[in-house]
Amino acid sequence: MSTGTDAAKTEYQAAQKTAANATFSQLLQLATFAGMTFAWAALRGRTKDYEDKDGEMIPESVLKKIGKDMIGSAFSGVPGGSEAWELVSSLVFGDKYYGFDNVTASSIDDVANAFLKAGNQVKSIVDSLESGDDIDWNSQRLKLDSVISAVSKMLGVPYDNVKNIFNLTFMHAAKAVSGDFEGQYAYLRLTEDPGSTASVGDYYDLLYRASKAGGEEYQHIYDEMIESGYFTPEKIKTNMEKRMKEEQDVEHVSDLPTRYMTPEEENLYSEAWARLSKTSLYKQASSDQRAAAELELSKNADLLGSELTSIGITDGEYALYTLALAMVDEPNASGNLGTYTKKEKQAALKKAGLPESLYSDLQGLGKEE
Repeated sequence: MSTGTDAAKTEYQAAQKTAANATFSQLLQLATFAGMTFAWAALRGRTKDYEDKDGEMIPESVLKKIGKDMIGSAFSGVPGGSEAWELVSSLVFGDKYYGFDNVTASSIDDVANAFLKAGNQVKSIVDSLESGDDIDWNSQRLKLDSVISAVSKMLGVPYDNVKNIFNLTFMHAAKAVSGDFEGQYAYLRLTEDPGSTASVGDYYDLLYRASKAGGEEYQHIYDEMIESGYFTPEKIKTNMEKRMKEEQDVEHVSDLPTRYMTPEEENLYSEAWARLSKTSLYKQASSDQRAAAELELSKNADLLGSELTSIGITDGEYALYTLALAMVDEPNASGNLGTYTKKEKQAALKKAGLPESLYSDLQGLGKEE
């Protein structure tokens, strides 16, 4: 009953050889090893096993090979597991099957259909990610759990083991089509309910890592979290500041060298700072004055864009003003800097080459600590 190709058979044999000693208790190692095998093959230019029938390496073909490596390794670690995997592989990939003489045709079909159903659902989700289609994550999570439960019962394998295999395989594919952080976000949406108190921290942790890396993935994940309805800008800000304080070992937000910014604010901030760095005033400023201006600008990043435009000042001019503030700042009675007086603010406007009439317009726009 051979319906596969020589390439499929070769892939399966390679999966057996490289993971002969793996066990179900080493699922994380299985995922890591399968990923490393793929990376090493790609570095050596030996990607034939990861290519489709047309000789192209696409997410589906890579997912298929990595999934075979992981599942084949896992099944080999339990009594009768290798034979079970040979059975499934013979049906899914066309490899020759030698074991389990007493298995009935109906049970073979049931196992094969269950595996194919789960595999097709994972592929469908990955295809939707790649094409940018909307995904009903709650529905997909429930459907996949139902199918995985059926596979678990048919094979007599622990549910969590089967679930981890499909979930980790999905994460590899999601990263391939969406990028590292967005792939991890898709993995969370498929595996963890964002409405659960036990899971919500994982979403904030991921967003925080993405915010530190910056770029489009941070913007996309932030937007998707807001659109999901489970998160608000206020909750995100609170949780991001919490992680910033923990990482920098400070107790209060006011002790942070810069403030948390939304992706939009961060983009406007970066553009304004880039323009500021090219000015003559920037070259005159000391490193401490630049740091003070950086803090002031990040504290008031929500003003950038429309708010400043409404009073007739550009983001670049406001950045110049914050640097001028730092340069004219004098210690207060307690010896602290950063508590700008009216006189200092007016002097900063003059130093930045801005009309002093802006003083009244700028008052009340900044954030309170």
